Amino acid sequence: MTTLLAKLRERLQHLQPADSTLILACSGGSDSQVMLDLVGQLKLKGQIGSVVAVGVDHGLRPEAKKELELVGQLAQTYGIPFNILTISLPSHGNLLENAREARYAAIRQFAQEFPQPIISTAHTATDQCETLVQRLSRGTGLRGAGAIREQRGDIIRPLLGITRGEVLVYANSRSLSFASDPSNLNRVRTRTRIREDVVPVLSELNPEAEKHWSRFAGRSARATDFLNRMAQPLLEEAKGQLDSLNIEVLQKADPYLREWALSAWLEMQNLPVENSYIEQLGYLLGTPGKKMTLGGKVILNEANYIWGPAKSPHIRQQLTIGEQFNVPALGGYLKTHLEGPKKTLISQVKGPRQVAFDADRLHLGLEVRPWQAGDRFEPFGLQGSVKIGDLFTNLKIPTPLREHWPLVVCGEEIIWVVGLRRGAFAPMSKATTHVLYVEYVGSLVH
Repeated sequence: MTTLLAKLRERLQHLQPADSTLILACSGGSDSQVMLDLVGQLKLKGQIGSVVAVGVDHGLRPEAKKELELVGQLAQTYGIPFNILTISLPSHGNLLENAREARYAAIRQFAQEFPQPIISTAHTATDQCETLVQRLSRGTGLRGAGAIREQRGDIIRPLLGITRGEVLVYANSRSLSFASDPSNLNRVRTRTRIREDVVPVLSELNPEAEKHWSRFAGRSARATDFLNRMAQPLLEEAKGQLDSLNIEVLQKADPYLREWALSAWLEMQNLPVENSYIEQLGYLLGTPGKKMTLGGKVILNEANYIWGPAKSPHIRQQLTIGEQFNVPALGGYLKTHLEGPKKTLISQVKGPRQVAFDADRLHLGLEVRPWQAGDRFEPFGLQGSVKIGDLFTNLKIPTPLREHWPLVVCGEEIIWVVGLRRGAFAPMSKATTHVLYVEYVGSLVH
């Protein structure tokens, strides 16, 4: 059993940054109990630094509390602090996916209480094998064959080279108590059928099959990283606002490099990287005005760009005179400056990218907020009001950008549709003594 301890120590030395706090994500199952026991032994030997264990109760099963008590008892044996996080899940969507996302979010938030946290999960070579079989059966490519990464951001998986069989042998030799999640026996789940029907056959063909599949996934991950670096210049050249992609740039690229760039873009959009999705995305490139749903999210071809799933617009924020205000959706920023008493005014205004106001009439201060359907304003020099949505249509502003387009407001009065039209509010006159200039710097539309 010292072999497993040596393996874990070696992987942690490779994966865990110096002086970091190791956050062990534990469930009470065999894998996480073995991880906790191995780390506990390293702690007693003085071969590891700060360690904290954490478990999550999703509120789905009443027995979960008792399972987490097993973690607490083992952690106490080694003097490792243990915390239980209780979360609630949304009633809509995929239950397992919601649980996974909420669990990681809760653990990450908890981890921020500690210096330089790194989160360790107990995924094994068997988990890797199951994931790889599942993805290959669904038509994944090389990127998807990377399966579970040994390290991704703040998450490490030091047991990824150890099979579940080795874990169970170790657990029994140490008389470790662990729980078994009954949902893992549900044959409606694809992973359960792979675990019970496919992996045993692979192990019969070759006792080292699980480790071989895990190593293959590791090689695929390294190849993916290399190809990502090769595709990065193309992605940078094609990148538009809101992480859209310029179709013309993509179509001029080498077909394989373009395909790889599209797969990288899908991953950036948190969409499954499957061959069928990449093929559909390739079709979308050549179909202007077309939109399709991939993985439950809408992808759109408009204005010679491919647009990903809608992103939440920024909230209403104060515009402080003299400070730069970033506009991430457009990739530019606003700058302001105040002049007074009045000098040469109109000649300094640079069209729709820069506007000037009678500063003494802006008593309510200025804020920036995104456009909302139904917004109207009074354009400078025209009679009556117009819908800003109609303005966008006339100026051919891409649909995905509209909900992110910044408006400068004074109170509830829209005084500038940034870079497009000035409102009629606070015009300069002979009585003007102080002038506020607001300018947009950066590209506006593609």
